[in-house]
Amino acid sequence: MSLGTIHFDFDKSDIRSGDVTILQGNYDQVGAAAAQKQKPGITIEGYCDPVGTAEYNMALGMRRADATKAYLVRLGADASQLTTISYGEEKIVTQDEEQFELNRRCEFKVAK
Repeated sequence: MSLGTIHFDFDKSDIRSGDVTILQGNYDQVGAAAAQKQKPGITIEGYCDPVGTAEYNMALGMRRADATKAYLVRLGADASQLTTISYGEEKIVTQDEEQFELNRRCEFKVAK
């Protein structure tokens, strides 16, 4: 299972229209696994860029992860399969300010 990463606008936790297709694909993969009697646990990890305080970014990362989970549940995902966590700015992709949008994301990890 290869679940796609979604991204967010600066200081936002709203699901962007361009990421709806990625979330639909993630939902479809999880649903296909469930149909095969597999119920994989999925962790949704929220991340931020390094702008702002560490505390603020931890909270923003959690809002992003929770918004993503809520979207998947609205599609029909089993909420009990989904957990959320925030890493804030702890695991940034880049320090280049021109590419900070890459840090503002949610990643999906399948439990082993």
